[in-house]
Amino acid sequence: MTHDQKLNKILNGLLSRVPKRLSEKTDDSRLTFDFLCNVLLQNEDITEWEVEYIKNRLISDGYIKFIDVGGVQLPDITQEGIKFIQRGGYVKENEYINLDNKIKGETLKELKRGKIAFVLSIISIIIAFLSFLVSLLN
Repeated sequence: MTHDQKLNKILNGLLSRVPKRLSEKTDDSRLTFDFLCNVLLQNEDITEWEVEYIKNRLISDGYIKFIDVGGVQLPDITQEGIKFIQRGGYVKENEYINLDNKIKGETLKELKRGKIAFVLSIISIIIAFLSFLVSLLN
């Protein structure tokens, strides 16, 4: 599983907790970020640095925040995080970036072909003009 897929899985897990949190107005203090990573990514042999990487990435992107529940810091998905994961999350964003790069590359290739065609047309106009001048002089 890639880091993007792991990030998406954590965001989806946090998103699935929103209805319960809103209806009960409380949260289980056992649901720390480390616990969520261990449960959601249990088949991935996730290391301590990966948990820290995922946490820092989600915080810096503004998709999670930590709230204090009974003296324990629990992760909470932000509104931006909800919108982001509903649009496809990190995996979809990566696909869009790859598609954008491919489109830019193809556009550059087309511009190069267009430039070559432009140069060839100018050369053909010059040759036609020179042949016209030669025919006038003879």
